[in-house]
Amino acid sequence: DIALLKSIKCPVLLMNGERDYYYSINSILDYHKEIPMSFLSIIPACGHVIFFCNFPAMWESMAWFLR
Repeated sequence: DIALLKSIKCPVLLMNGERDYYYSINSILDYHKEIPMSFLSIIPACGHVIFFCNFPAMWESMAWFLR
């Protein structure tokens, strides 16, 4: 629901694998556009489980966001 996404008031980090077949990059981009304080990290050459695919890249994105 678009109204729900627009109502989020805290910073949000959206992360997605470049080759994720569950959530396409276009759908994540749509969420990113609707959440006011969102940041986006696309992990290259990974599917849905970015934690196992490329932990260093995932962690770098998370560490930056948490700072």
